[in-house]
Amino acid sequence: MAPHRLLTLALRSCARRPLRSLIAAGMVAAGVTAVLLVWGVISGQRRALMGQAAETLFGALQVHATGYAKASDVLPVRPALEDAAAWRAKVLAVPGVRAASARVRFGGVISADDESTTISVTAFDEADERAVVPGRFRLVEQGAFADGAVLGAPLARALKASLAMELALLARDHDGLLNGVPARVGGLALPLLPTDRAAAWIRLAEAQELLRLGQACNELAVAVTDLDAVDVVRDRVQAALGPGVEVETWKQQLPGLADMVNNMRFSGLVVSIIIALVAAVGVFTCAALNVRDRTREIGTWLALGVRRRAVWAAFVLESVVLGFFGALLGLGVGLLGALVVARWGVPMKLPGTPLLVDVTPSLLPGEVAVVLALAVVVAAVGAAVPALRAARLDPVKALGDA
Repeated sequence: MAPHRLLTLALRSCARRPLRSLIAAGMVAAGVTAVLLVWGVISGQRRALMGQAAETLFGALQVHATGYAKASDVLPVRPALEDAAAWRAKVLAVPGVRAASARVRFGGVISADDESTTISVTAFDEADERAVVPGRFRLVEQGAFADGAVLGAPLARALKASLAMELALLARDHDGLLNGVPARVGGLALPLLPTDRAAAWIRLAEAQELLRLGQACNELAVAVTDLDAVDVVRDRVQAALGPGVEVETWKQQLPGLADMVNNMRFSGLVVSIIIALVAAVGVFTCAALNVRDRTREIGTWLALGVRRRAVWAAFVLESVVLGFFGALLGLGVGLLGALVVARWGVPMKLPGTPLLVDVTPSLLPGEVAVVLALAVVVAAVGAAVPALRAARLDPVKALGDA
């Protein structure tokens, strides 16, 4: 039987039992809607988690001078990248890199009146840092970095420090000499990690003066255009900068969070398989009922010389047509649902932090196309067994049993 005749026959068969056809298409539509929403929410959660690390804490990539990770100090001043501007320019020339910020990270002592404590300090240029980790500045609860040093709120409470208060910041340079600079409190920040409770941010130039680093930095934080391609960009940056540096991704800084992000993909796949199986069972049931109700018709086809493979193809194609229309309906409902969810967001507390964010569903065109294709495949697979039963009927018996 010619393909166009099979298609015409499939369309007519769908119209002959509208309620049953609607149920089969509805099962596919419900499956597509559910999978799109599950994938969209999980993708949004993944991006929120990756954004926590890459756009609030570390940057997607961190570049250090070779040997930095193995240095004996927790936050070593050296080895350093001697010409921060030149290294930053090299990084920005790499395809896939969106922005870069030179940093100096070190340990020091901060004093306020009779109170003093050891702290970790991160120094940077505000404009560059905002381009790499914009989420950092959303942590500032009071004041602003433009007005002076930003302290973790618990640190400020321990020092009894308030906005505009003058403090003293002390640190040893690479030669072991103790230096100090005044630090005016410009803002207080919410600690995102436990280590942020005793942390401060200051300007890059102040840190370079305090530690006598000249124009050097000991870290470059890098933002990439696509977080899913961060490993590819890491390799490019490493190749462009050569063996004099070590390039790490946010995954190496937070391996537990990276594992959680990877597990979310697997969880979404498992849920999608379960939904697909439920839809396939629904299609199978409707197809089996069609074969039972059309036994005489099938016997007539076979008696007239219609090939068994054409009988099988007719029933499978009928389910494919229903799956196609069901997929389109599910696409419309799923995208509408995603827009509704995106309007208000899904509240989610980021693991290990006090932050509560609204997760926005995120779907790529390729993912939508895969879901639609799988819906048609599920419809075909669900009808394959009943269609095989129809193709194997004995025409004489089929006509006699009907």
